[in-house]
Amino acid sequence: MRKPAARLGDMTAHGGPLQPGTGSPDVFIGGKPAWRANKDFHICPLATPNPHGGGVVDGGSSAVF
Repeated sequence: MRKPAARLGDMTAHGGPLQPGTGSPDVFIGGKPAWRANKDFHICPLATPNPHGGGVVDGGSSAVF
């Protein structure tokens, strides 16, 4: 079964790419660095009356090392 994976530069649901994290230096998906859970920090570009900032992905695969 396929599972979703996030990559550096992939678009988010809020209209901006996953950045400014560096992504994985040695795991690539379709030629782009994998976005790492609990490591790469994303700043959300969505301007709302109640800004919600950014954060890290809090879940991921335990089988990719």
